[in-house]
Amino acid sequence: MRIMPKSCRARLSQRDFEFMAAILNGLDASKEDPFVRLARDPDTLDSILDHPMLLEAVLSMEQSVTVSSELYFYVLVRHALKEQGVDHIEVADYVAATLVEFAKGNPFQTGPDDNLQINGMPYHIEFVEAIQAANAYDRFYLHVHCGNQFLVLTGLFPGFIKRREERRGAPGVRYYEGVARGSYRTAGIHPLADEFALAEVYEILSDQFRETRRALNRLANEYLWLGS
Repeated sequence: MRIMPKSCRARLSQRDFEFMAAILNGLDASKEDPFVRLARDPDTLDSILDHPMLLEAVLSMEQSVTVSSELYFYVLVRHALKEQGVDHIEVADYVAATLVEFAKGNPFQTGPDDNLQINGMPYHIEFVEAIQAANAYDRFYLHVHCGNQFLVLTGLFPGFIKRREERRGAPGVRYYEGVARGSYRTAGIHPLADEFALAEVYEILSDQFRETRRALNRLANEYLWLGS
């Protein structure tokens, strides 16, 4: 099963739109139904998704208010990345979608193909061996999978990496940064990257991986409480 992160902005729920419409209603004095504007106009949607009031509303939600994980992660990731100088909507959407997939289960058991599973906590050597044995088509998915897994690992669980480094002499965060950066760079020049309209996203993730990782470090420390 080949799995690619799916756009958060394209999968917002009706409850998400109702939640954002309430924010828009407080920002816009026009008589047009704010729900209709959000559903019709992508520029309006992106403008509201970027608004500090939406971030504040998401962070102060009561437990009885439910929004999708797509909206929740997108808003947090977008603002965290912008604070690190990574101001690209499609990159924020991709990273947020990667975190949504992580939140749904154990991402380290999600391989690009049924015959190319990377099980448990991933090691770089496992990816290297799988890539060497794969055809050109499957290599793309393996490079994407590798980049995504080490993005999550270095972004959300840097403490885990540090403890393994101190106790076992395992590679540190900088090593995995290089692995992920190289994986995204290779994925970005594959023809499938153009087919998925992700070539630019992978180029930016490769060039600005450290800034992206640090944005996720802050997000994890301040909002997710993962205990890593």
